[in-house]
Amino acid sequence: MNRIVFFLTSVMIFSCASLLPREERKVEKIYTTNLTKKQIYDRSLVYFAKSLGNSNFAIQIKDESNGRIVSQVSYDCKKYRTFYALNRVTANFNIDLTAKDSKYRIIFDDIRLNIYSDNGPQFINEPSNKEELSLVEEGCIEPLRKQLIDGIEGRGIATDSEF
Repeated sequence: MNRIVFFLTSVMIFSCASLLPREERKVEKIYTTNLTKKQIYDRSLVYFAKSLGNSNFAIQIKDESNGRIVSQVSYDCKKYRTFYALNRVTANFNIDLTAKDSKYRIIFDDIRLNIYSDNGPQFINEPSNKEELSLVEEGCIEPLRKQLIDGIEGRGIATDSEF
């Protein structure tokens, strides 16, 4: 009986945690480059197609004239660990990339985590504060952001200039 009460109490505590408001679950950075808007846009599409599998499903907006791509992503966070997230963690978020000549902006927004244990998914809402958002950015967002930047700059996934 004590185990059941403990389990139900634990579930209530963790499932009652609330997420930061959507507008605060956002990470944004601007980068400079020697590339044109078209090069940034085209290389980003190549990155999304090769990294996300079916980019037609994942990409929500492809606006070449404005240099904008918006995609939904579910990313396996191998570096994110907390006391209750000892196994698999996935981050779900949107990537909003806007390209202009010589610069581009990458926004990760609506960031949410799915945390799994041996018993299946755990419904723990994160990030619920700015400190957790920083941990999620460091452990989940940064590796993906680095891959995307490498793809845009021609250091990662093959671009048209490498053929």
